[in-house]
Amino acid sequence: MKKILIVSLILNLILLVCMGYSAYSKSGGLRSENAATVEAGKVQQEVPEQSFVPFPLWTGKTTLFEALPNTPREIIFVGNSITDGCEWAELFNNPSVKNRGIGGDRIKGVLLRLPEITESLPQKIFIQIGINDLASQMNTSEITRYYKMLIDSIRSASPETGIFIQSVLPTEAYVKNDSVIVLNEKINKLADDNSLTFINLYDKFLDGNGSLDMQFSYDGVHLNGKGYLVWKEVVESYVNEH
Repeated sequence: MKKILIVSLILNLILLVCMGYSAYSKSGGLRSENAATVEAGKVQQEVPEQSFVPFPLWTGKTTLFEALPNTPREIIFVGNSITDGCEWAELFNNPSVKNRGIGGDRIKGVLLRLPEITESLPQKIFIQIGINDLASQMNTSEITRYYKMLIDSIRSASPETGIFIQSVLPTEAYVKNDSVIVLNEKINKLADDNSLTFINLYDKFLDGNGSLDMQFSYDGVHLNGKGYLVWKEVVESYVNEH
């Protein structure tokens, strides 16, 4: 009986060790999963599904992005409809520049689809997000907190990627530009605190009354061709630098 008991205890001990090893591996301790997958799990915990309801366009575009092939040294523009509205590869005459904008997206949506964005280990990521969050009455401190999560998630999944934070643009009437200014100040400080480049687009699009200059827009929120040429002028040196 003693021998049977000893054998049983040894087998139970081996089973516990194996279970612990498996849990450790799945947590990323042995890098059994790629960093993007591990980070996605963390984001899912921070951004529960009920806090962001995927809408048809978001789901459709996300699945399209997942189906597209990765290429070396991608330069990715990430954001909402303002980013989505530009043909970035043609604007810069560079096929490595990819558009990952989705109309109506918010910062939580970007976080949830981040694994696809970082999967290629891109050379650079240019982020421009937040206007729809402000329009949904999300406060600037909360948006900034999610920006920090976004930065940390990119760095964890793709440590060599250059991260560029672009300011939110002014609007003509969509939200109060006072709140846009406050958000830009906070994400500018966040960029400084994390040794990232902050790109001030806001001032380039202002009219004399402190609103979006309508020569650059067709509806007071989104940009026309002339507006995207201004955007290109501001960021071109960052896109092209090696």
